Amino acid sequence: MFYYFIIWWYVIIYLFLFIFMLATVRDDAHQFELKLKKFATLLEQGIEVTMWQMNRNSEFGVDSPDDFPLKGTPVQLKLLRRGEFLVQAALTFSMKGGYLSKAISRRRGKLSSC
Repeated sequence: MFYYFIIWWYVIIYLFLFIFMLATVRDDAHQFELKLKKFATLLEQGIEVTMWQMNRNSEFGVDSPDDFPLKGTPVQLKLLRRGEFLVQAALTFSMKGGYLSKAISRRRGKLSSC
């Protein structure tokens, strides 16, 4: 009779732990879904990312150096909701101190000195 009592206690303890673990997993899944919805909203509004592009033209067995025409360029990525999916809406490059801005500032300097 005493053994049945101990076995029932083990069963009750394991059921309690199982229910507690299910509640914990449910809460974690709910938190993950909330974070995913917030991240999807951020992607729809646009986020800043850094883009690197590597070009590699190599033949079989020949080591060629890595060519990075785009290094650490700040880019804003914006996605658009189409049904259940997010598709790329805009990819905006933020040029700071590039060739074009230098040329424009030189041109302004020449115009203002006249």
